[in-house]
Amino acid sequence: MNILVTGSNGFIGTEFLSNLSKTFLKKNKVYALSRKLPNQKLKNIKDISFIITDLKKNLKKIERKKIDVVIHFAAQANHHIKKSQKKLTKDDNVKATKNLLSALNKNCLFFFTSTDKVYNPRSKCIESSILKPQTYLAKQKIICEKMIKKKFKKYFIFRLPIVHSNGRFRDLSIIDQFLYDLNENKSINVYSNIKRSFIQTKELNQAILNCLKLKNYGTYNLGTKLYFYNQRVMKLYKISKKRYLINKIKGNVKPKIQFFEVKKCLQNLKLRFS
Repeated sequence: MNILVTGSNGFIGTEFLSNLSKTFLKKNKVYALSRKLPNQKLKNIKDISFIITDLKKNLKKIERKKIDVVIHFAAQANHHIKKSQKKLTKDDNVKATKNLLSALNKNCLFFFTSTDKVYNPRSKCIESSILKPQTYLAKQKIICEKMIKKKFKKYFIFRLPIVHSNGRFRDLSIIDQFLYDLNENKSINVYSNIKRSFIQTKELNQAILNCLKLKNYGTYNLGTKLYFYNQRVMKLYKISKKRYLINKIKGNVKPKIQFFEVKKCLQNLKLRFS
């Protein structure tokens, strides 16, 4: 297969590409697309071909590759934007995705990472729910979802909760901030009354690889069962001698519990997240 991965220089894209097995890279032709030259971690991978271009511009390079699978990570990911940033957010999501779709055959298998913020947070978040975007970025994600559904029959739209890694990079998520600071022997204040679903980058990446072999296409919520923030940190941070650095606090985030339903991915895709 010819596989295109967008947003390859981003954290999730880099993690995905750098963890592909040599066998997978030998069996498939993998293209990594980015606006900039590949970062140092990717430069060392010999079996990946790099396409340096902007998704909002001419994509003739992609048209010539006859792509079979697209894993579309590239996006503006910040939900907390100023009014002055709205155009950039729209361009980096809607315009870039629309331009990418125009360069692809309708028979492609398309993976898209959306967000749980497309839902009304005060209702049960089920794939069939009427959508009520919480942020401007979530509105753009919904537009992208509709374009993808119109273009392709074979697609996986993954609506994701809080995405985190293992704390190596502090700025990736609030969970990574907590884990990073614990590793630095710093005390942290963690909500003990706010409950959410989460997903680790390594498990998201494995889910995508698993779905390459499946035909249960559609829109799916991916994520863990619900955890309080302090429960999630304790599950990930296993060095008990540093538990004294974790201070439980009460938060004012609304809603306190967001009911993110993941039964569909468990039943149809057989995916489970820890």
